[in-house]
Amino acid sequence: QPDATTSGKATFSDFISAVEVTPSFTKNDAPNSTASRPEGQHPTKDTAAKNTAKKTTSFAGLFCSNRKLIEENKLSKFAVDDGPLTLGPSDVLDVRSKLGFCLVGYIAGKFPGLKVIHALSQSWGSSFQQHESGWLIFCFAREEDRQRILADGPYFVYGRLLLLKHMPDCFEFKEDDISLTPVWATLPSLPLECWHPNALGKIGSRVGSPIAMDSLTMKMERVSYARILVEVDSSKKLVDQVEFVMPNGITRKQPVVYEFTPKFCTDCHRFDHL
Repeated sequence: QPDATTSGKATFSDFISAVEVTPSFTKNDAPNSTASRPEGQHPTKDTAAKNTAKKTTSFAGLFCSNRKLIEENKLSKFAVDDGPLTLGPSDVLDVRSKLGFCLVGYIAGKFPGLKVIHALSQSWGSSFQQHESGWLIFCFAREEDRQRILADGPYFVYGRLLLLKHMPDCFEFKEDDISLTPVWATLPSLPLECWHPNALGKIGSRVGSPIAMDSLTMKMERVSYARILVEVDSSKKLVDQVEFVMPNGITRKQPVVYEFTPKFCTDCHRFDHL
């Protein structure tokens, strides 16, 4: 029986049509061009003054409203000692309440441009932000939407792999985190008794950090293999077999087959050139 969960992954062609293209002006169409002005007519003083005002506005001035001091953004003074600060649960934000259910992503290779990523984000129904480190943040209003997008991967943007994963708690947006990526793994001929979430979770924990099983595994509608989504460290050798003892006392050496394994360079911590 075909695996229904793999139907929407692999290409980006469905999203490209949503990309907004910047208009290209001819000389006669260009705003404020001399060609659009009657011959011999010069700019008025008011027009010149407006142009001068635009030129003298500083970059910081464009965001001056962001720096207004209001009651809601005031900070308090705390008594602190000379040692490292300790932040407790009451000192930190619940990011989910502010941003929603987030995935973080990274483009393996040359960045394709913000318009393309915005188009992808809109097609997913998510909001989008970019961190200066290169990490991308996709925020969803519902957990099921986040899980669906993660499960439908991997995604390629103009042939470049988009690595996606749940945003970890206290995520620091470091380059070292790039090697941790979710992959689908299949467990061929796994005994049906072992399709319990606990058994799959324990097997997945030997492989990496288990995230979920696919819907056909959950419903037991494709009995040839179980399929699980696991976050693995691509900088290390992937586990290809898990040995465990079943309730009947028989030891089984379970093969683990990965549907897609991104090639990670351990020397320069990049995916794009292998």
